[in-house]
This record gives sequence, structure tokens and C-alpha cells, in this order.
Amino acid sequence: MIVLKDLTKEFGKESNKVVALDNVSCELPQGKFISIVGKSGCGKSTLLNLIGGLEKPTSGSVIIDGVDLYAKKESELAYYRNKTIGYVFQDFYLEPELSVIDNVSVPLIIAGKKAQEISRLAQDRISALGLESKTNEPTKNLSGGQKQRVAIARALVADASIILADEPTGNLDSDNSSEVVAILRRLADEGKTVIMVTHNLEEARQADITVEMKDGKIVEIKDRQ
Repeated sequence: MIVLKDLTKEFGKESNKVVALDNVSCELPQGKFISIVGKSGCGKSTLLNLIGGLEKPTSGSVIIDGVDLYAKKESELAYYRNKTIGYVFQDFYLEPELSVIDNVSVPLIIAGKKAQEISRLAQDRISALGLESKTNEPTKNLSGGQKQRVAIARALVADASIILADEPTGNLDSDNSSEVVAILRRLADEGKTVIMVTHNLEEARQADITVEMKDGKIVEIKDRQ
């Protein structure tokens, strides 16, 4: 269970202060496909970043499997991010000059895995995403849909249990968008926790649970099961 308790995130100070999240509390079950929707600036991405350990809250807690994420030391938090969380972003964040396999291997290199294991695990994930023929291709030569599949392979390669996807279809056409959402749906069906931020309500409806946000607050949680 992912428990958000009195979670607040502020940026800036005094007259320039912006409240991105305003005392948010909820429980999100693991092993489900969860979509987060709302207008730009409502706090969707900030919430995702706090769950992923990328930003620290101004106040409140993120509790995962009974452990308060932000009670961890920075080194412990970094280990958590590498071991538990897989990130998929709208802009891919791939190294364009590096090959597909080199991009996918990055989390394993950070984790200190041996070269033979890195190669095996990375190739397994590349194959699972249907990219075998692109293994040694620089990612700058790939289409948008192929780049996002590489990003998903990278997110999965260290066997992350939670996949955080921030507008993963934002730069894709409708066909590639449908393919990416189908992959995320399949991952949840296989037992991963998938949390996707999206503006697309049709995509959001494919999730098990939809969290609607407005002005830094959760206004509704729909369980579609």
C-alpha cells in the first residue's frame, strides 16, 4: 500500500510561495494501474515526484510498505529510487548518441551489476518490448514510439516494482500512444504498480483507479474495478 498522509509541497517563499500540493491524504493499492488526471498546474507531476523520491515534501509523509520514504537517509533514498522505482517521462530522457542497450543498461550500471548480468538483463527487457532489431542502434535514430519503449525497458530493467509514468504519451501520435498505454496496462496485470499522469481521459479510463486533482488537492478517486 502507498499511503500519502497530510502531504504538502510548497515552492518559493512568502509572496512568491506556490502551494503545489495542499494537505493530500489517500491510500493507493499496489499492483494496480492508477491514473492521475487534472488540469496543468494541479499538482499531478509533483505528487508523482514525491512518490518517486525525486522531491521532498514541505510536510507530510509518503509511506510505502509501511516505511516512511522521507525518514530515510539520502543514501537510502537513492537506493530506493534505483531498486524500487522505474521512471517513464514524456521527453524520454535517453542519451541520443548511445545505443538502445547502453541506455537500458544505465540503472544496472548504477546498481553495480556485473557486465555479463547487465548485458543479459538489458537484452531480456529489450526483447520483451519488441526492440531486438534496434539493440545496437543509437536512440537518436528511433521513432517517438520506439524511444518510449526504450524508456519503458530502462524503467523495468532493475525489476522495479513501481512504475511512474509522467505524460508518457504526450509526444506520441494516437497509434503509439495506444501501444504505450497497452504496455503499461499489461505491466499492471503482471503485478507491477503503475501510476500514470495524463491529460487524456480516454487513456485514464483504462486504469483500475483514477485520481482526479484540482488546485493541489485530490477531489475524487474512482475505482473502476
